[in-house]
Amino acid sequence: MKYYFSWVNEESVFSVETHLHEDEKIFSLQIIEEEGSVPHARITLENFKGKKEGIDLFEANERSYCFISVETTSGEVSLLFRGRLVNCPTRLSGELITLDFIALSKTREENYDLLLKNLKKAPTWDELFLPFSQRENPSIEDLLASQNALPYWDRTSHNVALSNLIEGRHQGDIGGRYYRDSLNLSLKRSPLEEIEVHLHAKWIQRFEGSTKLDRLLQKDLPEGVIQTYSGFDLEKQWWRADQHFQPHGYRVAETSLISFPKLERIDGFWVSPDDPLFQKKRTKGRLETKDPQKVRFKCKAYRPSLKLAWRYVQPRHEEVVFKLKHDCQKLAYKPSKRKVLNLTVYDLVAGEQLAHWGPDLYYKREERIDHHGNIYQARRSHRSSAQFQDDVEEWETLGSSKNYPLLQHRGTFFKTDRGRKVVEQALDRAKAYLCSGSRCIDISFICSLEEALKWSCDHSITMTDERLPGGKAKGKIKQLTFEVIGETGRMRAYVTLGCCVGTGAETLVEAADDNEGYGMTGVLEERLPSQYTKTQGGVFYRYGSMDGVERGILYPAFLGAADLLREVSVSHDAKEQGEILRANQYPNSHNILEKFKGYGTKVQLRLEDLRGRRLEKTTLSLDILNPWSAPKQINLGDH
Repeated sequence: MKYYFSWVNEESVFSVETHLHEDEKIFSLQIIEEEGSVPHARITLENFKGKKEGIDLFEANERSYCFISVETTSGEVSLLFRGRLVNCPTRLSGELITLDFIALSKTREENYDLLLKNLKKAPTWDELFLPFSQRENPSIEDLLASQNALPYWDRTSHNVALSNLIEGRHQGDIGGRYYRDSLNLSLKRSPLEEIEVHLHAKWIQRFEGSTKLDRLLQKDLPEGVIQTYSGFDLEKQWWRADQHFQPHGYRVAETSLISFPKLERIDGFWVSPDDPLFQKKRTKGRLETKDPQKVRFKCKAYRPSLKLAWRYVQPRHEEVVFKLKHDCQKLAYKPSKRKVLNLTVYDLVAGEQLAHWGPDLYYKREERIDHHGNIYQARRSHRSSAQFQDDVEEWETLGSSKNYPLLQHRGTFFKTDRGRKVVEQALDRAKAYLCSGSRCIDISFICSLEEALKWSCDHSITMTDERLPGGKAKGKIKQLTFEVIGETGRMRAYVTLGCCVGTGAETLVEAADDNEGYGMTGVLEERLPSQYTKTQGGVFYRYGSMDGVERGILYPAFLGAADLLREVSVSHDAKEQGEILRANQYPNSHNILEKFKGYGTKVQLRLEDLRGRRLEKTTLSLDILNPWSAPKQINLGDH
């Protein structure tokens, strides 16, 4: 085998006629691929800085990229690597210099950006698992949280794709064609036997409405009216339109207090001639007698009418709990592990977490507001104008605001269509954890470079060796290193495989009895009981029991007057006021109104508090139809 190194620019296309030559004398070469990382190459060559006729490599644009190719003994030519020079030398020792190249280019950047864009639209991603401020630019780790995959960068074309953790898109079979003494098997960790997930959602349940209270107000009143000798006090105390009630959450939408004289005859009350009530008349000469007189005070009747607008606000904490088991091979010398995973969904009612725009207010730089269904971010600190359109240049549009759930009064978020999507995402995330934990055995070996020329971290390799458990194993390449030592001419490939310890068994479901425990793997979908739902990742589930209230403390969609109005009390009505006047008439008192002043008629309402002062928690369990299992890529035997 012979390898070649040629300097190229970013637009160069590999050609056998053009690039099968050595631009530099290479003393050693490494090409390294690792799962989820960009491939890179490391070469050691003669230090060109010492040459008088040499070109300054770090200043010459035509020497910013390289092709590394190889010609096999059969004459087949393969491009091994294409990459961009990292400007700083990795090592400089005497007349030798070590340079690093990385498989990056405009093609790679464009492909990677396209991959991120597609992942954001994929059903396997849900933005609610990130706070509102982070949803615009989620990381690749966030986007792949529910998938058994990592990004894969091709070391020659720089294309970017997703590569499954368990099974690569390409297959290879090494058989036993590797250096026998290089075989190494190690258990990196115990597999996860079970994962317990607690999915949390905290949100504010809100609902607005209006209710007329007339019937309840008039129900316990004589003839449905309020009778009083102090109509002025009652009219002054009666609620005005748009007035707010205590407790907070109520506002007067419509109000009226219609008065009319009481028709039935009312006996008068004896008033002393020295009563201040007569002083004005005596001064004007209209009262000459000094005898007590009977006076009839005017009694009025009022028909009350009141309509309240209300807003229901209830803090909610919902939790979904489930356990997903992993059907894996047992390790006799190292116990399996269990994991508890806590997940949280954020800003279910995103628009209500933000302030609304207002005139003549001070806004800080990067502060966000919700205005007419859109989210805006301040470009700089400023004071707002009288109208929003005058401040358009001060704000950057981030997109439309979203409110979850769309019908907030329905009660339980996780039982809405939007909530189900979140639950299924959590199930697939749990499966991804089990998948990652199942690949717990590493097998490494060294083979000739020619044997592994076509391999990459998107390959699954099958190998045969009587020293392996079961005599055979299959795994996906986790790390691949091509090494060439120029002084000795040695060319080798160092390979590390990740192997799963699942059982990989397939069993049909024979019955769909609700009480059965389906401890089975690989259930066929056509035999699936109808009450179960399948996630994107292939987990079958259904909703189980619920602890706590489903709709909140109240169910606001059907709130009526009787739910809101707990008590109506009318104090000091005409009957009670008449007793006070009677007790203070002549000869008991020479000032009949002296004690009457503190007994004006008042109406008081005791309303249901809709503020939801305590956090209402609801816990919902899930039933999982069957445990998940990774493939059986190595047989550890029965223990």
